[in-house]
Amino acid sequence: MQDRCTEKDILMFRALLLVSLYVATGSQASAELYKWIDEKGVVHFSDSVPEEYRASVEQVQVDTSQPSAEERQEAKAIVERAERAADDVRRLRLETEESHAPESLAERKGGGKTQEPPVIAPKPGQARLTRAERMAIYRAKMEEYRKSQDCFAKYQTLGGGTRGYAFNECKSVPQPRITDYE
Repeated sequence: MQDRCTEKDILMFRALLLVSLYVATGSQASAELYKWIDEKGVVHFSDSVPEEYRASVEQVQVDTSQPSAEERQEAKAIVERAERAADDVRRLRLETEESHAPESLAERKGGGKTQEPPVIAPKPGQARLTRAERMAIYRAKMEEYRKSQDCFAKYQTLGGGTRGYAFNECKSVPQPRITDYE
């Protein structure tokens, strides 16, 4: 699936927009519309064609009749049904997300209390923690970071963003750097 519009897509959109505007303005049924392509391959729609492109011009048939009252009512009913269906889907999605929202990290761990990483301080007279103590702190902080990432993963969107209400359920923990503990 392509995420970006190509120049061709933009040109086609412009052409369709031009034709739609032409039809929407209630142009006369006798008006003529032409389609022609310039030397760069750009498609043009116009009621007149430059002399150098007259050989490759194509006349476009445009229905300029107005829809009947019945057709307008039918179109309005279709739009209303589509809007109601979209609202229903939106409401169901929110209800489903709320009912299936994972419990907080504390509830998943059991007991309703979060486990804090061990606090290790240097002993009196010791200038710095030992490597084993620093690595124990790093592992505990890394575990807390992984749990945070697991919690946020359930709230990721397809585009890579995070739903705002994830921050109500998950604790944001920065990734610890091992160089801070070596």
